[in-house]
Amino acid sequence: MMDIIFIIYDADFDDDIMNIINFSGIKGFTKWDRVLGRGRGVEAKMDDAVWPGFNSTIVAAVNKEDQGPFLENLKKLSKELKGKGLKAFTFPVEEII
Repeated sequence: MMDIIFIIYDADFDDDIMNIINFSGIKGFTKWDRVLGRGRGVEAKMDDAVWPGFNSTIVAAVNKEDQGPFLENLKKLSKELKGKGLKAFTFPVEEII
C-alpha cells in the first residue's frame, strides 16, 4: 500500500525539504516551484507587491513501510518552524498503470 505525501512549503525552506527527502531515501517525487495561494492562518503568497513570496509543492508516492523517517523529519522541521511555512498531507493511492 502506498500513500501520496503532499507537501506545500515556503520556498525559503527548499534546502531543508530536499535534505529530508534525500536523508529519508525517497526515490521519486514531483516538484512544482512558484506555487501561489493562501492557507488558513497564514498570509497569502502571490509573488506580488501586496503578498510577496511563493511556495513550492512536492508530491511523492511512498510505500507505507517507508514513510516513518520521512514524516518524522517533516514533523520535526514543522516544529522548528513553529507551524509556519510548511504543511503536509497524506492520502491513500492506488497505482493503476
